[in-house]
Order: sequence, then C-alpha cells, then structure tokens
Amino acid sequence: MPIELIPLSLPASADASKFVNFGREVRGVNPGSLDPKEFAEVQQALYKHDVLLFRDASLTPEQQYAFTRAFDPQSSDNYTHGNTNNQNKSVLHSTLKAVPRLPQVQLRGHGTVTNHEGIPSMTLQHPSHNTFHKTRVSPEDEENGITRFQRWHMDAALYDLEPSKVTTLYGVFIPQGDAQVCRYDDGTGDELQVSLGTTALVSGGTMFDILPGEYKSLAVRMRVKYAPHPYVWMASARAVSTGLGMVSEGLEPALNELPPWEEGQCKTYPVLWKNPVTDSLHFQVHPCAAMELLIEPFRQDAKQEGALYPDGAHLTDLKEMRDLLYKMQRPGIAPQLVYPHPWREKDLVLFHNRGVMHSVVGVFLKNEVRLLHQCNLAGSVEPVGPSREDVEKWSQIRIMFAKNECTFYLNLDSDSPALRNVDHSTATRKSRMTLKNLSRAMQFQSVTALLAIATSAFAGTISAPPVVPGKWLSVDTGISETGNTTALSSHAGTEVITCYNRGTKADRAPIISVIDDWCK
Repeated sequence: MPIELIPLSLPASADASKFVNFGREVRGVNPGSLDPKEFAEVQQALYKHDVLLFRDASLTPEQQYAFTRAFDPQSSDNYTHGNTNNQNKSVLHSTLKAVPRLPQVQLRGHGTVTNHEGIPSMTLQHPSHNTFHKTRVSPEDEENGITRFQRWHMDAALYDLEPSKVTTLYGVFIPQGDAQVCRYDDGTGDELQVSLGTTALVSGGTMFDILPGEYKSLAVRMRVKYAPHPYVWMASARAVSTGLGMVSEGLEPALNELPPWEEGQCKTYPVLWKNPVTDSLHFQVHPCAAMELLIEPFRQDAKQEGALYPDGAHLTDLKEMRDLLYKMQRPGIAPQLVYPHPWREKDLVLFHNRGVMHSVVGVFLKNEVRLLHQCNLAGSVEPVGPSREDVEKWSQIRIMFAKNECTFYLNLDSDSPALRNVDHSTATRKSRMTLKNLSRAMQFQSVTALLAIATSAFAGTISAPPVVPGKWLSVDTGISETGNTTALSSHAGTEVITCYNRGTKADRAPIISVIDDWCK
C-alpha cells in the first residue's frame, strides 16, 4: 500500500491559509517497521510539513527510539538534555523520568502509573503555568476550564549539546475530559479552545513569514546567546502569561552562582534556522533561555532609512532583549496559527524540532492519568542559519533609480505587500504621471527588466529571487493616487516599486530602452 499524506484536521480557530503545507496524517505504513524507501518518504514529508501524525500505531520504546534515531544516525546517543541525574535545580526536574532500560525514551504525563516498562509505580506531574508563570489563572476560572500555555520552546539543552532534529511523542494513556480554554491574558483578549492536555504546535516558518519587512531584515541578521545551564538559570524567575518568555525582575542567579560551566560549551545560534529540504527559514528561539542578542550590521551600501539596528548591536539588557523577541515572536502564536493536537491513545506525533515551537497546555485533576513516551536525541550538528544570499534577500536591499525628483526603489522582500507611500507636492505631479506611463509601458517586462538592471548595476549586491512567468499582474491596475501620494499598491510580483520625490542618479549599463529613456 502506498504512503498517503492527509492534511490534519484543523480546529475552527485555525486560519487554513496558513496551514496549507503544515501537518499531515500518514497512512499506509507502520512507523515501527519502515523499510528504507518508506522511511525516506516519511523523512521528506516531515521536513516539508513540519508535523506528522500516525494514528493507531503500536510502538515499543525500542521501536520509537530506532525511528527517532533514523532522522539523525550520527547523533550522540544522549537524550536531548543529556545526563539528567544532577538536574534537581532545573525547571525540568519534576518531569525527568525515563524508561529504565532505554533512558533516551522519557516518560511524560500526570498521575500515578503502575507496572509500566519495568517500573512498579511512579507518579508523574504534568507541567503547568501554575508554578512557572508570574501570574496564574484564578482557582475559580481554572475550575471552569480556563488554562494557559505553559512554556513555548523547542527541545534543546542549549548548553553543551545540540538541539534534536526530531521529537517523537507516543500516546500510551490518554484521559478524556472536558475541553478547556487557553487564555493568553496579555491584554489582547486572545483565547483558544483546546482539548484536555493538548500539545500546542506552531510553525517557525510561519512565525518568520508573517513578520513585517523591517523585522525580517532584523531577524536574518540576529544571533541569540543562551545562558549556561539555562533551565537552572531560569528556574528562579517567572514567565509572562503567554509562556513566551520571562518577566524581567532580576530574579535570575548570577552566572557564578550556577553549577560549574565553561564558556566553550555555551550556545549561540542564529535566530533563523534553515530547513534542510525546503530551504525555508524558521524562527527558532527559546525566549525563556535567551540571555543576549547579537545583531549584525548592514553592509555600508545596504543601509536604509527606517531600518532597525542598521549599525548592529549587542543587547545584554534582559528587558530590552526580551521585549524585542516578544514583539517578533508573539504574532506567531496567535490563536489562528496554533495547531492544538487532540490526543488519542496510540497516536504517534513527530515534529521537526528545528522548525516548530511547541508548548504543554492545561491542567489535569489529581485522579486523571496520562502517559506519553517522548524521544529526542541531541543533534549531531548545530542548526544551519541563513546563507549570505538569504541575508541579502531579506535585508530588503533597495536599489535606487532616479531622474529629477522621482526615485524608484527595488524591494527584495518578496512577501511584503505593503508600500512606503511618500507624500508628493503639487509640483511633482508631472513626475507622478511619468511613473504611471512608465509602469504601463513596462507591465509584464517589469520583473525581468528591473532585476536585470539591479544585478548589472550593482553586481554581487543582491541575490535575485526567481522570476515566475505570468505572476506579475498589470501594473496599471495597481497605481493609486490619494491627494499628493502615488504608489503601486496591488500586484502579485516579487518586487515593489515606489516613486519618491527625491533621489540621485544611478549609473548603470543600458538594459531596456523604456527605462533607459526615462533615466537619462
């Protein structure tokens, strides 16, 4: 039977347009006994769709471990967080239990479980916001089914060991209970209906894609340095109400108060991690563990008005750093972008841990028992960040073409439809008409012609996105005039052209006569 990939069933809250490529249910194969060809198909599907679900899977811990390891055969044999014997001061301490014969498979859940995988009896504690956030849902609201995300993260030690490539979660015991409402409590009024004990997942790719252009330009130049022993470092502080970072109150211990650590084992990663199959960029930052941000400056010829940190920066003030990360990451966990998985027994969920953020959600009653088997392994290599071509593309390098009062800017931010509308005086109406006539003349030639000019005049300064034949709509229909403002505001091409009433001439080789004549 061939492998089938079925789009996941989305909740009513989801914006389906943002889940076109996210999440697939896999049918037709047993994840515990894949042949090499089947595994290759599953591996490709995971990196293309970020989250895969196998229903009614029968899986031993050994099979789950072998399946997880196959995604990174050169990985160390360590559980992602390494040796957990000395983690009593860590925020992870209460959840660190494992299958005795196979410590790479961790036991996650709630309640008392007996006679399981050689363990006579164990009591598991479901992590919740109640002990991690600065504020908590009131007991009355909690009794009425109100809850929160606990902590948004990817599975990574962030010290000494590299993040896992893949995490697998297998549902052993799943209690059925009333749905809950996950409330953001950040003044937005946002809330999300979820099933009991859901695992919430969001795409780091979408988190990057929806950023405004100036924040894309920033993200592609940013690296984050994590605290040594970050889960110990964050333990005495408290999180914000969305679980997306910590409140800055100075409660973190001084670095010399942490367990012994070495600078060479501290981790600094790009903010954006590159997908090994699609080449897309995923915003992957554990905001609770972040300690510093390092921002690369623009090249001298690429600086632009209105850019964020154009000269680069090294942010060490925790509040400033956290506020910036929160502003960039919070849109990506909006209710319409969250997939809250509704667990069933024998569900196997695997996600691309270097492209997906996730959070525990909810609170269980004392008599409710849940058990998941979790497996992730410390990665064999560190995450790959943006290439130089990515930096140049997403830094919104604008190439200038000018004549008299009018200037064209070529904007390489291919996903940003917004334009900078610049006010023009009455004296420049003739220039605005020139823009309109020029745009009409160019029409379907525009994409190729402008990119050709840019690459000819500024060789090596940009990496042109691929031209999609027929994608550019008639430019004439996109010109708008409001008062003294002229802009091209409606098209589906890969560039944006805006007319400014200032500028200087740009020397370049002749490419196309209509632009040549205008620019002389």
